[in-house]
Amino acid sequence: MQFVDLLSSIEFVDFLFSSLKHEHHRNVSQSSIVIHAKRSTSEAVVVSKKLLRSTGKATWIANTTLLILAVPLIIEMDHDQQLTEIELQNASLLDTTPTPK
Repeated sequence: MQFVDLLSSIEFVDFLFSSLKHEHHRNVSQSSIVIHAKRSTSEAVVVSKKLLRSTGKATWIANTTLLILAVPLIIEMDHDQQLTEIELQNASLLDTTPTPK
């Protein structure tokens, strides 16, 4: 009989500690600091997503502008350089100096 009483009292103490632990966990998770930290974290995530989205848009605009404006300019400059080299080569073959443009 004493063993059964001891076993039931151990189970009761275990139940008390587990319920106190659960109550403490609930109190900690509902504290103002934890609530404020959760709110701040979720706001930081939203701001980060918006920043990534706008950065992606800015990158797309910059790359598109580069393709539309800079690439044709580079191609034209390369074409002019090739023409200049051909004129110099022809002038050296004919032993005449090319007239500057």
